[in-house]
Amino acid sequence: MKEILLIDELRDIRRQLAEEQMLDVERYAAMLRKVADVSPGKYVDKPLVPQAVCPVNVQSKSAG
Repeated sequence: MKEILLIDELRDIRRQLAEEQMLDVERYAAMLRKVADVSPGKYVDKPLVPQAVCPVNVQSKSAG
């Protein structure tokens, strides 16, 4: 698997947050809801992977 430093950092942060909630899924989800309520908005402006672009002038034929 290719190492991506940003992804590794996000996983570490997620692990630390989960440990702060004593690995309790319900507490973790409640904490995330509280953060979302306090700080609504868009957190990621640009996707990690760019969107695919369809090629121009593509012709298709039926297989019949």
